[in-house]
Amino acid sequence: MKYMLKLKKYGNLAFTSHRDFISIIEYTLRRAKCPLEFSKGFSPKPIFSYTSALPLGYINRELYIIVNTKKSFNFEILNSCSPKGLKLIEFQEKNDDFNINEEIDKFKFRIYISENIYENFKNMDLIQKGQNFYNKNEIFEDLKCYNNNNKIYILEFFQNTKNIFNFYKIINKMNLKNFIYYPYCIETVWRG
Repeated sequence: MKYMLKLKKYGNLAFTSHRDFISIIEYTLRRAKCPLEFSKGFSPKPIFSYTSALPLGYINRELYIIVNTKKSFNFEILNSCSPKGLKLIEFQEKNDDFNINEEIDKFKFRIYISENIYENFKNMDLIQKGQNFYNKNEIFEDLKCYNNNNKIYILEFFQNTKNIFNFYKIINKMNLKNFIYYPYCIETVWRG
């Protein structure tokens, strides 16, 4: 059987790498006595599939993972076995041919930044990614910037799952000593 779990990653777990976070999910499922289906071979692993990795430090309000099980399982018990920073929001059974990475189109991000970052960012037209330079609107789709009246600025934008850019790389090039930077993935946008 195949289930899609919608999870929230927050608190200190936001600073856990994607690979380590998948291990935490595996341990949590084992504690919950989930009848996981394993791969074949010398070193069997639980069969999971999951959405694209987000940059380290991003709070993810909608992390999706596909779990294959040997039989039906009620995942509601998961929160009682989860470490702080991992919360099951919902789960649903999926068809065996369901592929999560073909179904998800992009992520919506919200980043809280201090005024000094905003002032530098608003004057940028080109963003360096690797050896290439891109127009700001190519990387940050539907970019919106606004102020919450406390000298904290909010950026909202979409990024394709296959082309996620870590905003911190921009901040790092600014050589600022004091700043506020608080990134969220607030929504997963499905195809269709």
